[in-house]
Amino acid sequence: MEGYIRKAGILERYHITRHYLGFDSCVIAAAKYQSDHRDAPLKLDRSVLFPALASLIQNHAGLAVTIIGERNGTKAPGYARLKSVELNSVVRFVDEGSEEGDHDLQCLFEDEFTRGFETSADKPLWRLAVMNDGTVVFAWHHAIGDGLSGPAFHKNLLEALNAITLTPSEPASEHDSLVQVPLSNALQPAIEDMTDLTVSWSTLLYQIYNTFLPTAWLRSAVWSGNKVQAPTLRNNVRLLRIPPSTVQSLHTRCKENGASITGAIHTIALCTISPLVAASNPQKYKNVSTFTSVSLRPFSGVSKMVMCDHVSGYHIDVDLPRTGFQWTTAAEFTRTLHSSIESTREVIGSLKYLFGRYEVYFKGKIGAKREGGFEVSNLGPFGDVRETEEGWRIEEVYFAQNDGVQGSAIKVNVAGDPEGGMGICVTWGEGAVDTAFGDAFVRGFEDGLKGLAKQ
Repeated sequence: MEGYIRKAGILERYHITRHYLGFDSCVIAAAKYQSDHRDAPLKLDRSVLFPALASLIQNHAGLAVTIIGERNGTKAPGYARLKSVELNSVVRFVDEGSEEGDHDLQCLFEDEFTRGFETSADKPLWRLAVMNDGTVVFAWHHAIGDGLSGPAFHKNLLEALNAITLTPSEPASEHDSLVQVPLSNALQPAIEDMTDLTVSWSTLLYQIYNTFLPTAWLRSAVWSGNKVQAPTLRNNVRLLRIPPSTVQSLHTRCKENGASITGAIHTIALCTISPLVAASNPQKYKNVSTFTSVSLRPFSGVSKMVMCDHVSGYHIDVDLPRTGFQWTTAAEFTRTLHSSIESTREVIGSLKYLFGRYEVYFKGKIGAKREGGFEVSNLGPFGDVRETEEGWRIEEVYFAQNDGVQGSAIKVNVAGDPEGGMGICVTWGEGAVDTAFGDAFVRGFEDGLKGLAKQ
């Protein structure tokens, strides 16, 4: 096919199949942009945004590709370069014509999660929703980017906005919305081409053991939410904003006790979920199945400024605690996670033993016990950004992922912002847990996080 770039890697293919089966829709990262222009604050309209987006498309291949052959059975699908990108077809101004704005960010996240991507059309695998307050919601197909690809997009967009000298009086012409894609754009290689994903015999036997032995024999006492139900893209979203002062206090407490922020958040989530599980069935469950996202970029050598799909996860069944938060638990999990990071490459390497039968794998999940009770995905600090006296800045950042059908029942998605604060997005797929359970978890988690920072 014209524009063919390369075939999808084993992890990319996993995400492609999950998407077209309706098990997943997108990953989302939102950032709030504010300007300090000397004459008047700039509004993030087409005249300002489109030239910056054109710059990104011309320099980041993942923003100008589509997927071909995604339903080829056991044959691998591939990526093809688009000839052009029509920005009016992928960017929407959700409150256009309204002074105050009718949307809130939580509802917008939930709406975006219900919308997948049409790969048969000549459209890229991403879209933007722009709110009146300057918040830009970037949604993308997981096959072109992992969680860190969200901050990468926003950092590059911020740089592009500050590099373009526009004033509010300069309108954008119609032809500015059509961006030609250069042939020189190179898509980042698949993860297996960047680092060793060799699977040890012990890992392979463990995967076979868990795949073929009946769940009732192995994990009947492990809580993981409700069983996997028929595919739906509906997710419940709750947003928490943690100010820089609270984050700094939490950092200090973590350092004093030998724990990481991720370790503390994992332990808070564990202590929050324990009484909720006990209240629903105090005798049945003794453990909870947890996942923690792990970036493989340190092994692939890819910069955090680049979009790519280089991620894995660490899984562990943890005893449901009978007491409240303990720093020793957070520190122990931190050490265990850190020592296991390198071996998480084997999790992705194990996908090759599906022998291309990804669709059979996912369909076999329906009606089965869910694998994860909760998952923590922490993108870490936003990182340094180039500051300008007069220009654009980012104030708040949020991140979330769908995967609500067969993924962990509750997901705690964490992203730092340039000011030192944190945006936390707690999500659960429809039917994964009851809404009352999910809301109770959010309240308890927020109280636990803020209480810990005050100690």
